[in-house]
Order: sequence, then C-alpha cells, then structure tokens
Amino acid sequence: MPHEILPDWQKMREMLIILSGKLETIESIQKLKGETFNIFSILKMERLEVETHSALIYEMLNPNGAHSQGNKYLDLFIKQVLVEIKDFDLTHVKVLREEMTYDGRRIDLTIKNEKYFIAIEMKIDAFDQPKQLVDYKKYGDSQELDTRIYYLTLNGRDASDDSVTDEQQEKIKYEKKSFSFHILEWIETCIEKSSLLPIIRETLLQYANLIRKMTGQTTKEITMQVVELINNPKIAQAATEMAQNLGYVWALKEASFWYELWTLLEEKSEKIGWEILGYEIMFLENNFIEDETKRALKIAEARASKDEQIGIVCEKTFNNNEIKVYIYQYNTTGLRYYLKSSKDIDNIAKSIGTIKKDKENRYADSEINVKFYGKYGKNFTNPSYELFDDVKLKQLAQGVADEAIKKLEKINQILLLQE
Repeated sequence: MPHEILPDWQKMREMLIILSGKLETIESIQKLKGETFNIFSILKMERLEVETHSALIYEMLNPNGAHSQGNKYLDLFIKQVLVEIKDFDLTHVKVLREEMTYDGRRIDLTIKNEKYFIAIEMKIDAFDQPKQLVDYKKYGDSQELDTRIYYLTLNGRDASDDSVTDEQQEKIKYEKKSFSFHILEWIETCIEKSSLLPIIRETLLQYANLIRKMTGQTTKEITMQVVELINNPKIAQAATEMAQNLGYVWALKEASFWYELWTLLEEKSEKIGWEILGYEIMFLENNFIEDETKRALKIAEARASKDEQIGIVCEKTFNNNEIKVYIYQYNTTGLRYYLKSSKDIDNIAKSIGTIKKDKENRYADSEINVKFYGKYGKNFTNPSYELFDDVKLKQLAQGVADEAIKKLEKINQILLLQE
C-alpha cells in the first residue's frame, strides 16, 4: 500500500494566518480604489430576480436596448451562453421579457427568430412551479419553432422533477446554465467589448462583482494568493478537508447564536408575557436540541435544503387572538421579524414597522436593525465572521434580544389599548 499522506494542519494554520493578513491588505486597496461600492447592494437589489437580474440581462440582450449597440451583446450571449445553438441567425431576431404562455405563465426571457424559440427561466431564490418548464416547451412548440429551454440559476442546479415532468410522466429536455460561470463569463466579455463605453462598462463591472458576491467567488487577487499558498500535497489535503467541513463549522456557530438568543429571550419571557419557542414549523421540531453537535448537524441539514428557515418564535394569546412573532434570517438580507395573527393586526403591525401584509391583514414583515448574516450554504454572502468571536457573538445576540423585547413590549401596549 502506498504511504498515506497526512494533512499538515500546523502548516495550514500558519498559512491561513498569512492569508488573513493579505486579505486585509487586498480589502484596504479595494476600499481605496472604490471597488467595494456597488449600486445593486446599496439599493438592496442584489437578489431581485425580476427587477435586477432579468431586467439588466434583457436590456443587454435587446437589440433595441438603451446601450445602442444593436446585436453586439446578444451575439456574444448566443456564442458564450447558448453554446448548444450553432446556427442562430440574428437577421430577424426578437427578444422579449415576461412573455405570457397560453396558460398564463410568464417566461423570464425569450429569444426567437425564424427557426428557434428560446425560453430562459431564471431562478435566484424562487421555487419551481408545477410543470413550469413543460408549459414553456408546449408554448414554444405551438409556434412551430425549434424550442430550446434553458434553466438559469446561481450555480447551475437542476430544475425540480415536478417542473419538467408532463402528464405522461415524461421529462422534457432542458439545458442548465449558471450565473457563476456562464453569465459571469459573458458579462466579462461584454466589459471587454465596451472599453470605449464608460457608463456601460462601469455598470457591467459592478454587476460582475455582484455575481461573484452572490455565488461566493473571490477576486482574482485573492485567488492568486490561495494558489500560491496551496503548493504541496499535504497542504492541498488539509485545505480540502477544511473546505468539506466548513458547512458544519458555520452551522455550529449559527447554532450557538440561536441558542444564545433563545436563552436571552427565555430569561425575560415571564416578565414580558411571551412564550419563547424554537421555530415552530421549520426549526428543530419546536425545541432546541441540547446537544451542541446534534444541534449543529440539524442546522447544517436545514441549510442544505432550499426551503428551510431557522429562527425563534415568540408566542402569546390575547382575547382569543393567537399572535406569533418570528425572528429569523430571510435569505441573505439579514434578520427579520415576521408577525402573524389569527385576527386583524393593522395596529399591531405598525409597532414593528410593516413592510407587507396579506389581503386579510394578518401578517407583517420588517427588518431587524442588528445586522446578522450567519447563513452558510449556496447563497453564502455577507457572512458575519463575528460568530467566531465568543464575545462578539454574545453582543450580536444581545442586540437582537434587546430590540425584540422592545417590539414585544410595544405589542403588549397596543393590545391593552384594544381591550
């Protein structure tokens, strides 16, 4: 048997310390050069499928777009993203956004000429709808064109079986594309071809940085530093082992945060008149798991799922009105409150700063002022590294707890006024 190569953990630790110092230098240079400025992030438009990604990509593809460059960017898109199509004629091409099928579905982007009908479905955070891609295929085929279906996601994941399976239980064919590779490569080429168009070039530079951020990609400078450090088999193995366990490490820290927050709220529960629970539907079967390792594994499992939310629920009943306030992380935008009630909650909702309500006025949603980005997974952006500092972790939890208690007490006051 060949001699087993053991990871050099001590050397790896030393290299991580070196890399940390270089990262600080790179980040300082980026700030001096203004590279941390991103209009999409500032306007909180990072993950808006329709308003940001679909709108910008459509504008670039549209021959009549405000860029005034005709088919230039569309031609690059066909060649670099839709590589399966080798004979697309740009003479009579039409690009549409939100084209409606006969079943009332809206296709994110469509590109068609006299031969092809290309439907592009874009997913950032949204889930697939039943038979969604099947309907797109039927709609394209009804136009007697060669229909091609493309499924565009952050990292090129598969569409759900329910979306691609028809009534005869047959699955339609589609091509997977990703923002992390296909769209980023196309945007970078568009940047090169826009060297004499400063406004377009700078906008695309910011969009490329947004894609890297959303898909967990580092800058080229950081990549080169990592390449230099991982330079022998033992270090490569140590780095690989660390990468494979990184999700669990983050889950462990996130579990500690939620447990700390739950503890702080539980200490005040009797005083403020609210029962503090684990997230009743999706978090740890309504209760915190005492064992730290099992708790972290449960969170890691939840984070691997596309539809799991993690957080705390505060619950009370007042005059037969069941009221719940959820404290949870919404995607990667930070912590939020979600207020739900069995009765009209217009006045209650105002106390937490309503963002949205349903038609029956029974729920409200608002941001929490304390910034926390603990979620680790496919949508890993803006991480809260403070979780790895026990003191700062407690400070984060305390800040959220203090704000939550004020909100809950404010709700109590409004309920008393309604008596």
